Amino acid sequence: KGVSKERLLLQPVAAGHLKTYTEEIDIALDSLPYSSPTTACEAMLMGVPVICLRGSVHAGRRAMAMVDAVGLSEELIGESEEEYVEK
Repeated sequence: KGVSKERLLLQPVAAGHLKTYTEEIDIALDSLPYSSPTTACEAMLMGVPVICLRGSVHAGRRAMAMVDAVGLSEELIGESEEEYVEK
């Protein structure tokens, strides 16, 4: 169950990190329970879709608000943990 560690790419921030989005990433997963709007904004800027789970408080909805603003709520926002995993 879940994503195997071989499929995950975890990297520290470095100069020129935006090219990582176009060269190494297919999708981005928003962090839980505290959303990461900066990472989500950078990913979307570079054309990488961001999968989000609708949080119950502001700190859990920041990236989701950006995904919603570009009209991709139905495709990229999970309303439950199960739906988040399905997306």
